[in-house]
Amino acid sequence: MTRPLEIAVSCRAGHRGEERPVAFRFGDREISVETILDSWLAPEHRYFKIRAEDRAIYILRHDVNEGFWELCFYTLAEAWDKTQRPEENRSRKR
Repeated sequence: MTRPLEIAVSCRAGHRGEERPVAFRFGDREISVETILDSWLAPEHRYFKIRAEDRAIYILRHDVNEGFWELCFYTLAEAWDKTQRPEENRSRKR
């Protein structure tokens, strides 16, 4: 089993005081969060599905007990659009 990529995340407190990611870094690349598409809680983790400035979709996981962040999922925007809105993609091709 491969472990997700550990990343550094910059956060801001939301209107209820919970921290939300605004940017993240892996390697020497920093990526700004454009929008948070979804978020959910698990017993020991918080997850954020985001669209970043590069238009790609990422899922970031925060280990609440240990305090570290991981990159769990990544897909290019074009690939995501095809899987999420196939009816729109079909109508564009006609």
